[in-house]
Amino acid sequence: MFIRCHLDLANIDYNKIILYGMHVGHSFLNSVFYTAWLVYTYTQNILIINLFKTLRGFRSGLTSIIAAVNTYNPIWFINLDQSAAISIKFLAISCGEFSATSFWINGFISNYISIYNTYYKLRKISWFAYPTRNKNVNDSYNFWYFTRCTWPRTSFISNVSCSYQPAKESSYLGIPCLGIVDTNTYTHVVSIPIPGSDDSIDCLVFYNSYISKFILLRKNNLILYWYFNTRKI
Repeated sequence: MFIRCHLDLANIDYNKIILYGMHVGHSFLNSVFYTAWLVYTYTQNILIINLFKTLRGFRSGLTSIIAAVNTYNPIWFINLDQSAAISIKFLAISCGEFSATSFWINGFISNYISIYNTYYKLRKISWFAYPTRNKNVNDSYNFWYFTRCTWPRTSFISNVSCSYQPAKESSYLGIPCLGIVDTNTYTHVVSIPIPGSDDSIDCLVFYNSYISKFILLRKNNLILYWYFNTRKI
């Protein structure tokens, strides 16, 4: 018996989705033309997001996550909005993946090894030059999880409107990028746009927790597959 490798999107609690306001977009004046395809209707000058396209975007994006987990490659949770930074870091660690929530250096993905070595040298210098730990250098170092010197296989951006630069770098390097796009977001910067509201903290936590649970289920499935196929009969 194996654990199912995917979450059933049909079992999502739609009452919770409506309560979080995942379907509520922005007004006409604060929206852009590129997001016309994700609008279902409007009411009182407020655009309503089509949640059927949201589920369709999740289905198409989970295939890239499956490919990343099967090949043991890292997945990055990216969100430069500080409102839900602590929750996103916790969810990334809970599924064994990585996060970037504090700031973003231009060219971070393409120059990952160089930036890693620079921060590592700065941390060694701070320990050598001062009898106590240099707080400024180490706090900036702890913003990142430098555990693998490699590119991400897939990146998940739960707030594209605040993280255009990571989305552009992922698209430029051909890395699959799942991005939550609102009605005020330019959707062409991400390879797999997922319609949804990015203004509520509950929505951001819901997106990241869903991806985190999916990664955990997939990893558990791989562990059980390895156990039942390698044990001695």
